Amino acid sequence: MEPTACNNENGVSLLGNGIQTESTEATKTGGALYKYRNNSSYRRKIQLSGCIGYLAFTLGWVKGQVGPSFPDILQITGTDLERGSAFITSFYVGRIVGSLSGVLYDRCNKHAFLATVCIANGITVALIPWCSMFELMVTVYLFHGAFAAAMDVGSTAASFSVWGRASLVFYQAYQFLVSIGGILSPLVVAPFLGKSAHFPMGTDFDESNGVIVQNTTSLNSSNSVELSNAIYTVMANVTMNRSAVDAKGSELPIEESKLYIAYCIAAVLVSMSGILFIVFCKTPMEPESEEDEIFIQSKENSTKMEIETTSERDSSNMARNFAIFNICVFSGLYTAVELGMGNFLTVFCLRHMKWSKLNSVFAVSIFYLLFMVGRLFGIVIVKFFKSLKLLCFSMIMSIISFSVLLVCAYYFSDIGVWICTGAAGLSISILFPTAISWTNKAIAPVLGTVSTLIFVTSYVGPFINPPLLSFLMNSYDYMWFCYILLLECVLMLFTYLVMVWLGKKSSPHLDIVHKVECDK
Repeated sequence: MEPTACNNENGVSLLGNGIQTESTEATKTGGALYKYRNNSSYRRKIQLSGCIGYLAFTLGWVKGQVGPSFPDILQITGTDLERGSAFITSFYVGRIVGSLSGVLYDRCNKHAFLATVCIANGITVALIPWCSMFELMVTVYLFHGAFAAAMDVGSTAASFSVWGRASLVFYQAYQFLVSIGGILSPLVVAPFLGKSAHFPMGTDFDESNGVIVQNTTSLNSSNSVELSNAIYTVMANVTMNRSAVDAKGSELPIEESKLYIAYCIAAVLVSMSGILFIVFCKTPMEPESEEDEIFIQSKENSTKMEIETTSERDSSNMARNFAIFNICVFSGLYTAVELGMGNFLTVFCLRHMKWSKLNSVFAVSIFYLLFMVGRLFGIVIVKFFKSLKLLCFSMIMSIISFSVLLVCAYYFSDIGVWICTGAAGLSISILFPTAISWTNKAIAPVLGTVSTLIFVTSYVGPFINPPLLSFLMNSYDYMWFCYILLLECVLMLFTYLVMVWLGKKSSPHLDIVHKVECDK
């Protein structure tokens, strides 16, 4: 039977057993620039991707300024370090609460949701430097954390909504932009910080290194990870003479902070990301694609397209739910390792390796520098390797890096610790985005509800790891820093093995076979 061409009033051409539209025809012809000019669906994807990418950058920006600005926040509120830890704790409580907004994301206009939380977070950020009352600062940090988490959950879900199964590369780029924002933000904040910092009772002065060191035994065990980061920031940036210390050791001569300028810059950047999404409020998040279910009925031709969703293998709801639970455990372990390394490496190098303050802080910089480089390379290599193979390689390298770090730390090998610090940052950098992208492709769409579950559990790490590490390192031995991080990497490997097993039982949720019948 000869293929029959059928045309309807909307310019859709049905030829035999295939579908051709003006949109798909343009998509298959020419390069990216040609598709951008001639394919409205593709053009809209690129525009939305630009908005999401900019949101990711601002998200990293507001995260990156929390630690460096913390000493000035203590000055503004007139609180000591131990009492001021409530600000950061409140911030992370807000992040857990804000992560639950993914449920709301599924039930409202997605662009309006992102626009609202971005603008609200911008307003909250602008208010922070003006909150001199302790209770008010705690409240504002709570809202700041909630809106930041809502941005995180919403933008992640939007990434997968726009690109679907092709989102692996884009989500790697998304995470890279978050890292860039987090690195650039402290550089902008630094010129507006006061030239001295506020220190609580119980602060010791290390005359040999010219550095302020907080007695960690005085810290509340509920402190979040960023608190230690704030302490390290102070250690890295404050240099003074012993005579400058107050007789009570509580406060240094203060030069007025201009933190409000830095926070106003951040507020404008974040609010702009919300304004960009307002433009798209009248259009749906889901793009037109060849995978969409289509039903075309022509007045002149009784033409019908039937689309059947099929799977390569059967999978039960219980197996899929267990797979989601497994990826949640993975995200919690990953966050514990990343933030544990970033926030406790300095004190480990200071107290166990007996390094100088400068070298200890520089080690953290090496970790995050190679972490960012790893995510940059991840954008490229995900095109050539399957997700599970990348995860396997990265986790094996992570275990090797932390194992060698343990041995080098035990024998006090400085060069070994330097190398392993960089190797650890490089090896864990692509774990989270690759695992989330694999989940979206093989288990379930990482949209509002699933995204909420993943991000809520990922914030459990900042509550469990710091008290655990602080207790073990203070009460027993600083080598527990290496033991715990290595153990968490091994546990991540077990979750990977579960991923492989579940991957064989669960079919891709987006496998769609199009069957077209054209009856003249």
